[in-house]
Amino acid sequence: MRWPAMMRLTCIGILAQFALLLLAFGVLTYCFLISDFSVIYVAQHSYSLLSWELKLAAVWGGHEGSLLLWVLLLSAWSALFAWHYRQQTDPLFPLTLAVLSLMLAALLLFVVLWSDPFVRIFPPAIEGRDLNPMLQHPGLIFHPPLLLSRVWRFDGGGERGAGEFTAQRV
Repeated sequence: MRWPAMMRLTCIGILAQFALLLLAFGVLTYCFLISDFSVIYVAQHSYSLLSWELKLAAVWGGHEGSLLLWVLLLSAWSALFAWHYRQQTDPLFPLTLAVLSLMLAALLLFVVLWSDPFVRIFPPAIEGRDLNPMLQHPGLIFHPPLLLSRVWRFDGGGERGAGEFTAQRV
């Protein structure tokens, strides 16, 4: 590896990014659990009388929350990859991290600019609009996180392939 200090810094950055995204997702989940209707996304997808399980599922029951979950899971995969291979001397490791980082940057840019789940309203809504009745099923609690975690778990080969293509090793 040519730049061990740069790689160490990259790994720390990816781990910090995961920690911050986990914090953001935790804050959004907390907003749902306490029925904070000053957040537009919570007001549109929750109701004060929903059970806590459905409030948890409502976090990813809409576009903004599911995209945040998607970015969080990609970030978790990137952090796991960076932590597991931090001592690697393989020249493709930096390229794989670069591809993962570019994907994360693009998704985070989209979340920040066009799909922000933390937009607030004043005065706050008195009551939420409720979760879509078609989504009020226990399967919503498990299905999206499992589906998205499988997508990112198997996507590591894609990033490695992109790194090999970039290095002209294919």
